[in-house]
Parts: sequence; C-alpha cells; structure tokens
Amino acid sequence: MRRKIYPSKKNWVVAGITLTGLLLAPSVLAEEVVPTTAYGTSLSPASDVQIPETNRQVNEAVPSPIVDNQNSSTEETSETSVDSTTGSIVLSKQSADTRQDVTPSNVGVTSDTIDSTVASSVNGSTTEASTQAEAGVQPTSTASAEEEGGGDQGHKKADTKDIKVNAHVQGTGWNGFSDASQVIGTVGKGKRLEALVFKLEDGLSAIGDIIYQSHVQDIGWQTTVKTGEMSGTVAKSKRLEAFNMRLTGELATYYDVYYRTHVQNVGWLGWAKNGGNAGTEGLSLRLEAIEVQLVSKEDSFQGDNRRSFIKKGQQVASISYRTYVGQNGWQTEVKDGSVSGSVGKNRRIEALGVRLDSDYFGHVSYQTHIQNVGWVPLVRDGQASGVGGSGKQVEAVKISLIGDISKDYDVYYRVHSQNKGWLGWTKNGSAAGTEGFSLGVEAVEVTLVKKGSKAPGTTANAFVKKQAQQSAKPKKYPMPYFNQRDARWISKYYGRYTMGDTGCVPTSLSMVFSSLTGKTIMPTAVADWLYHNTNDFDRTVPGTRAPGIVKAANAWGLKATNLSSYNHIVSALKSGDYVLAGVERNVFVNQGSHEIVLKGYNNGMVYVTDPYTQSLSGWYTMSYLFNTKSTDKDDTALGLPFFKISHS
Repeated sequence: MRRKIYPSKKNWVVAGITLTGLLLAPSVLAEEVVPTTAYGTSLSPASDVQIPETNRQVNEAVPSPIVDNQNSSTEETSETSVDSTTGSIVLSKQSADTRQDVTPSNVGVTSDTIDSTVASSVNGSTTEASTQAEAGVQPTSTASAEEEGGGDQGHKKADTKDIKVNAHVQGTGWNGFSDASQVIGTVGKGKRLEALVFKLEDGLSAIGDIIYQSHVQDIGWQTTVKTGEMSGTVAKSKRLEAFNMRLTGELATYYDVYYRTHVQNVGWLGWAKNGGNAGTEGLSLRLEAIEVQLVSKEDSFQGDNRRSFIKKGQQVASISYRTYVGQNGWQTEVKDGSVSGSVGKNRRIEALGVRLDSDYFGHVSYQTHIQNVGWVPLVRDGQASGVGGSGKQVEAVKISLIGDISKDYDVYYRVHSQNKGWLGWTKNGSAAGTEGFSLGVEAVEVTLVKKGSKAPGTTANAFVKKQAQQSAKPKKYPMPYFNQRDARWISKYYGRYTMGDTGCVPTSLSMVFSSLTGKTIMPTAVADWLYHNTNDFDRTVPGTRAPGIVKAANAWGLKATNLSSYNHIVSALKSGDYVLAGVERNVFVNQGSHEIVLKGYNNGMVYVTDPYTQSLSGWYTMSYLFNTKSTDKDDTALGLPFFKISHS
C-alpha cells in the first residue's frame, strides 16, 4: 500500500534569363500553351527559390503583351525579356506581322507571372510549352477530340489523378505537385500544413476550375482562390486549420470532389464534399495532411462523411450503446436514453458496449461489476465490458466522459435491476446497480445532459450495496488493534507525509508483530525503523513499498513470504497465518491503495482488520478482496500484494 491519501526570412535569389522566345514565340497560340505556375514541379523543398507569401495569380497560358486586333499589321508590339546580367525586366519591339492574334482573356503581364516563370527556370527545368515555343514548334492540343466529345457521358473522363496538389509543410517547404490520390502532407510527424496549391491536369481546365480557401491560424478564413493560386501562408509559421474546395463548370456538372483532413491529436476526420468545410475552427489544432477524391456523380462514394468539420461552440454529441442479453446475444444498438436489454423477461445482461458520436474531442470509458468477479478494468469507445455468453451477469455499471466533451456534458445512466426494477439515475463514473446481492442488470438507459441541466429523472437509490457480511459468530483473534489515525501519532511526519496519511503498513505490521511476538510493538516503532533504515517508507513514494514489508519482518525476527496465487493465500489463511493485503477501489479505499490484515478462513470468508476505519473490520468474501487487489507498481514490486507474516 502504500498510501491512503486521500525562421528568419530568406533573401530571394532570381537568376536572369531571356524570356523573349517564351513570351512571344511565333505560331504558338496562347491558349495552346501548357500552363506554368509559381508552384510547379520545378520547385523542390531544397530550392533556394522561395514562393511568395501572397496568393500568386497564375494565368492558364504564358501571357503576351496587350494588342489591338484592329490595328495595322505593320504595327510594332512590345516584347518582354529579362536582362541576363542584371535580372531586370526589358521591353523590346517586334513587328506585328510576326505575331498571332491574342484574345483579351489571355493577355496581361504581371510581375508575379514573370517571377513565377523566372523561378521555374532558375531551378533548372522549364515547361514543355516554353521549350516548344523557343524551338518554334506548335504544341499538341491539350485534349483530343475523343476526350472532348467521346465516351458515354459526352464529357472528358477524369479521375482523382487529374487533380494535382502542392503542399507547403513545416520544416520541408514545398513538396512539389503530387496526384491528389496520394496523402498530401505528413501523418505521425507532428508537422503542420502551411499552404496549398491545386491545379488540374491538361485539358480539364477547359471544362472547369477548382475554387478553394483555407482557415489559417490567427487569420481566419482567407479569400477564395482558384486553380494555380496559393491558399495559406509561407514563412509565417502559421498552421492551416481547415479548408474547403469545389468545382466549377462542366466538372461540377459531372463530378463531386470529396476531401478530408488529418488533424493534430485527432487523426482523420470524415469526408467533406463540394465546398463543405473540412478540419477545425476555434480549437487551435493544425492540419497535418489531406486526402482528395474526384468521384463521378454516377458513382457512389463509400467514405465516412460524419464529423468532417468541427467548430468550437457548435459541437453536437450523442451516445449510443448496446447490451449482450443472455440467450439472445448482442442487441441492436440504441441511443440517447432508449432502453437496451429487456424488462420483465428475467434475462440478465452479460456485457455492455458504449460509444460516442460527437464533434467533441474525448471518449467514453466504462466498466461493469460482474457476478463472482467484481469490477473489471475500464474499457472505452464501443469495446465490450463483461463477457457475452459466459453466463456471468452484469450487476452494476459505471460510465464516464473523458476529454473536452466532459466540460460541456454530463453522462447520466440508470439500470433495471433484477427484483428491484428501475433504480435512480446517476452520472459521471458513479456506480449504478447493486453489489453483494447477486442481482443482475436486465436493462440500461444512457443519455447526455448539458452541464447545468437537470437529471433526466430521480437520482434516488441509484446504487445499492450490501454491507460487509460478518459471520454470525465471528472468531476472536488474539491481536491488539491499532489505528493509524490515533491522536498520539496521526500528525507525526515522516518526510512530507503523516502517519494519518500513509501509515497503514506500519500500523498493520505493528498489530501482527505484537500478536506473533507477544510484545506490544507500537505503529510508530515500525514506522521509525522503516523510515530511518530503508528507502521504502515515505521516501521515494508516499507510503510503503512492498520490499519494506519483508525488511521490517526480518528486523523483528519474523518472515514475510510473498503469496503468488489465490490458492496460496487461502492456504495460508486456513493454516492460521496472518496475511497483509494491498487493496484498491473497494469498501476500504477510494483512491490510491491501502493495507489491511487478513486472518482466518470460513467457507470463502476471511476476517479483515482495517487500520484506518475500525468499523469496517469484519468478515468479507476472499474473492471480493482478491478482485480488488492493488495494481500499484510499488505494491506489486515483488509479485501479488499479499504477504504471509510468520515465524522464521
């Protein structure tokens, strides 16, 4: 027992190159040029070229100067290039009779666009379109006649691989464009997503676009952007917390876009769709990865679309549960106060499973008291507590909410007990049912109630426990009684703790030592010896470690033997030996662990002497004590927390 106590910004480096042939190559139609963006595959995480923090406008084709189609064919036009020495932008002249007509939708040179092209070139790779333009070769059309009009649907076939994504990840920068069919970002590395860029495969941009936006730390929802533009921030160490995306044009007519997020401390949320938000808002949690799926409207989507977006203050929650009923097996799951089990059929529940369906972070944990077993360990989130088909009935239950949800909700529950009917409601980990009467639970009801709201019904008589069973003619044992809370030593300190707080082992030992030696050995005598001669009492831990029991027994000329099984304990008791027992979470102790003295054995019953509460001393079932044995590592340092104290 041991205790009954209660980054600095990088400079931009742009190498000078000539863009003349790229921007105004003869015989190349602007709309036929493969798009070049500021976030193309030419940028790698190791590149010295940094992407601007602001959203960059990326045209669908390399732009040409503004021209007036009504002017004479001999009119001169401007040609844009970059001085190879200085890296500055230079305008030159070209005769209009060497140019192709340019529509207004494909005109307009911006500094951002030029920066984009320069950035791609300086990294050592250029687009296919620019290569063709410099060679005077006209590119192949981006979509074949079959793609534009063929197929049963009469529209271009597309799939998730036709959407490309570039993500800026904490510590690594831009990762380069990848198929959206892959996981974008990282999982299990604790790295935040900081920015995203989406683009469409060749040909699809003619029939639609992607519109998207991000929710950014300390900024909130940014303005929507479109294909090729950045959403998020770079070089500001700000996490993405949510995003949304949708399709336009024919793409939106024939396809749905689904997407989901991997969120810090949560994992994958459900799938959002066509502009719905994905991620969290107001919870200060980073996005770590995303997944995207492009699905034809003729096909069904199989992903889980629950809980795709969680906004603080707007969370909802419900609780579902099911029971295993003897002879009937697992019952259909019910929720929010409905009856699970049976009433009036004399059929007992053998197992229980409970789960949350909520926008909150947290979970539900629960345990059951099983016939002839006692309270079994806690389980969570739909796991079975109890054993269906074992024939052992559930006699009581405890249910608790863990995590953020417990701040806003209480979980209330009640049971229908054999021969007693419906008992009262209780909440948040308190016991519901009976203990010590061998009465099974036949049905349960569970519901969530907002903090501060009333219980769903009466809370009287929710749990009934049979008091300690004492034999009609208890045998008297020749052992003096001492109490660790005796006024003579209750406040005596050993280190940071008092005898009243942590003196159960020295007090228990003093009673046994006095009985076996025939001398009065005071609790403080044992406590003093342990404190000054070992490190096992109120030194490294509050209370006494198991090795201290062995050392103290030896000091008084006695022997402490660890009992390694239930049968060994019973055998020692039948032989008349004293047994020290470390127990937890039972009638003797609510928190931590506690030491008691066992003596005698009569038809499964053992006499207990409690050094903390004398009124609890009496006859108890050995199985109850064994099933509530301490699991504390200091109590079990030498094996089970049971020691026979005897003469050497």
